[in-house]
Amino acid sequence: MKRIILTVLIITNIATCASAQKNSDSTNCNRSIKFEEWKKNLPKEVCIPHGYRILFPHNQYPTDINGDGLKDYVFKWGKAKLQDGDTLFVSIYTQNADSTFSFFTSLYNLYPIYFKSDIYEQVTDEKLKKIFSIYYRRYPLKELIFNNDKIIISFWTEAVAGLILTYQFDKEKSDWFLIKQEEWVELEKTKITDLGAPDPNQSIKDFDYLNWIQQ
Repeated sequence: MKRIILTVLIITNIATCASAQKNSDSTNCNRSIKFEEWKKNLPKEVCIPHGYRILFPHNQYPTDINGDGLKDYVFKWGKAKLQDGDTLFVSIYTQNADSTFSFFTSLYNLYPIYFKSDIYEQVTDEKLKKIFSIYYRRYPLKELIFNNDKIIISFWTEAVAGLILTYQFDKEKSDWFLIKQEEWVELEKTKITDLGAPDPNQSIKDFDYLNWIQQ
C-alpha cells in the first residue's frame, strides 16, 4: 500500500518531467535558477517548465556522460515553491562539438520525494507520513554524484548504515546500469563492504528508494 501511494505521487509528475525541455528560442523559456551566480555556466539551451526553478547544478565532478571528451551539464530542478510530496527532477544536457547543448534525458527518481522538515510530527499529510516512516523518519539520500559516465547514490537504510549504488552509462543502450553495490556502516568511522556483483541489467530508471530500504 505504501509503495502504491508513492507511485501515484510520482506518476502525477512524470508528465511534467517528459514535457519539461522546450526550445530555448521560445519566448516562453523558463531559466529560473536558485542562485544568480550559477547562470554564468547555464547553457542557453536549458529550459524548464514555468513554476519551476533550477535548484542545484551537479558540477562537483567531471560530467562527460557519453565519453566524447565534452563536458555535459547536469542539474536538479523542482517547483519554485516546494511542498511535501513534490518530485525533484534531474535533467542532463550533452554538449555538442560546436559547444551547443542538446537535451538528453530527465530522471525523476534520483532524489527522494521532497519533505520540508526532517521531523515526523511536522508532516501533516497522513499518506506522506507513511512514506516518511519508511525513510526512517529522515531524508534518506546521503549523496548523489555524477562523475563522468557514472551515477553514484549513497543513502541510509538504517539509522547508522546504508548502501552505495554505482551505475555506469552504456552508450549502446543510452542508459545507466548497476555495476557495483556496497554497504556502509557509520560508527566511529565509516566502514564500506562490497556486496558482490549485482544482478545484471538493473537500469537507473528502475531505481526506487522504497525497494532498497525495505529489502
